[in-house]
Amino acid sequence: MWKSRKKGSDGDLKRTLLYSIFTVIVAFFLTVVIVLAWFMVSEKTEPVVITTGALRARCNLYYGLDSDFDGELDDGTYAEITTAGIEFTNVIPGQIYTYRLVVRNMGTVDGILSISINDIIATAAGMYEGFSVSFTDPETKDLAFVNGDLELFTELFLAEGDTYEFNFLIKINETISAEFRYESLTITNFIVRLDQTY
Repeated sequence: MWKSRKKGSDGDLKRTLLYSIFTVIVAFFLTVVIVLAWFMVSEKTEPVVITTGALRARCNLYYGLDSDFDGELDDGTYAEITTAGIEFTNVIPGQIYTYRLVVRNMGTVDGILSISINDIIATAAGMYEGFSVSFTDPETKDLAFVNGDLELFTELFLAEGDTYEFNFLIKINETISAEFRYESLTITNFIVRLDQTY
């Protein structure tokens, strides 16, 4: 009745069963990895690089030499401003400050030029009302100063290699009185944007 078993045959059967299960699991995971890798490779496209050119602008800011601040330059010359910020102190109503911003398109494509005054800061709120900026090119404008940023103009076409001279005046009006004699107003910087034309 009792059949004799060979010693170790039960252990061999368990081991064979474990190896088979392990092989099936490894084969399953290997198949999943191969399928995922195939989809990842087939979904990947090579990037298309289109080089259209480069945009670079060189800017220089100048102030007109005008000893009596009447808007008429002493000898028609300008001096370059190389320090950050333009500060106005001890101003008197009727004074006119003359400036020139020269922008050159150093890039290899045409651009659209925009210029704004960035971060106008006054020590007294009434100082803003006493200042304005005026110019006649690219359009005629007379803009009162504001706390913060002031957009001067946008969308002026500037061809590759061309230079644009933006001449403007900063005028002090009658609202500046003796009460503001110890106050100041500072133009922190100008933002010059040159965007590619479309």
